[in-house]
Amino acid sequence: MAKKATTKKTETKEKKETKKTTKAKTTEKKAKAAKTENKTKKTTKTTKTASAKKTASAKKSATTKKATSSKSKKTTKTEAKDKPQVISTGRITIKVPKRKKDPYIVTTATGVVIKGYSPAELEEFKEIIIKRRDEIVEQLQLLKEQMMDPNTGEYVNENSPYSLHMAEQGTDAQEREKLFLWAQRESKFLRYLEDALQRIELGTYGICVDCMDEPKHLCPTCPLIPKERLRAVPHTQHCVQVKQQLQK
Repeated sequence: MAKKATTKKTETKEKKETKKTTKAKTTEKKAKAAKTENKTKKTTKTTKTASAKKTASAKKSATTKKATSSKSKKTTKTEAKDKPQVISTGRITIKVPKRKKDPYIVTTATGVVIKGYSPAELEEFKEIIIKRRDEIVEQLQLLKEQMMDPNTGEYVNENSPYSLHMAEQGTDAQEREKLFLWAQRESKFLRYLEDALQRIELGTYGICVDCMDEPKHLCPTCPLIPKERLRAVPHTQHCVQVKQQLQK
């Protein structure tokens, strides 16, 4: 009986120790699992943080690159804007002013530097010339209608051996001849005005062509043609004094 009780007591003790060992192992496993889980979470968190930092860094880099590119473009644009425009025609070089009130600077092949009229001043002459041009175009149209042969519907040619349909009527022939000569003169004047508009666009309008390379100082504004003369004769390329010398 005593032996049985001792055996039973031993078995109970072993069972308790087994349970204790099993419990300890289970606890250890749980601890390891928790540790592994924490480590995994930590690694995931670290990865996410690194990824977020990398993304933020990439965004920041892209923003910086964009800002730098924008700044570079702006700087280039500003430099291009600040750089004066220079036009060269071979014989002369023209520096275009940045402001409308500043004059065009014309440098000739001989090295003479001329301060021309400003864009604001040239605008006045441009309006005068355009007005004259429109008037001449209208006059030419009227002249062409008057010169038209009512029978053939064609314009009479000055060089034709039978230039006038009613040649036997001297008065009518003379009138037609006058119209033709007038139309010729107006067409020539129209070409002068068109040339003047081109000089305005170039910035050389109002500079006396005979005083450009070597100013003669025959007028107060030499080598520029006085404004009064340009208003009266907008297509001219000579001041009054030079024109008088050329006519002698």
